[in-house]
Amino acid sequence: MDTRQSDAKTVAGLVAGAVAAPSMHNAQPWRFRFVVSERVLLLFADLERAVPRFDAGNRALHIGCGAALFNLRVAAAQAGFAPVVDLLPDPAEPLRLAAVRLGEAGAAVPAEDDLARLHPAICRRHTSRHPFEEEDIPEGIQRAPTAPGPTTPCAPTPGAWSSNRPGRGRSTGTNRTRPRNPAPARA
Repeated sequence: MDTRQSDAKTVAGLVAGAVAAPSMHNAQPWRFRFVVSERVLLLFADLERAVPRFDAGNRALHIGCGAALFNLRVAAAQAGFAPVVDLLPDPAEPLRLAAVRLGEAGAAVPAEDDLARLHPAICRRHTSRHPFEEEDIPEGIQRAPTAPGPTTPCAPTPGAWSSNRPGRGRSTGTNRTRPRNPAPARA
């Protein structure tokens, strides 16, 4: 098989994993471009797919693009690559959010094994719009450190950005922990 065909198939598979990422209203506000000569996948924010009415500052757009980038890393690790990510590689091109160098297949390093193990979750991910149970978040979690760091990958409770907006806060269930009626598992 021609190496270019093989590369195109491999890259298409990696991007298929990446675009399974969640995004606000499933807008999928990203574009990927593969630079064959450099074996680099470029991730761009796609403002035409932004949802300005609900995401005026493009915060959710960037979170969605970050999720797509993470899925790309997982898919690359599963395919045997050790992707090297360069975030915001060109200040003159602010919509270019990342450049991911693939290197040679089979060059994966042990740290990438942890990512590769997450690959089955890409296909199982789905959105649940079921209401949350009437169960409060345990005190210990509510009092956990909120600054991201080595032991806290993200803030465990919503910040002012979520609770001071209409339709947000305790009365809408944001302090609840599990869906009330989870969707049945798919085969």
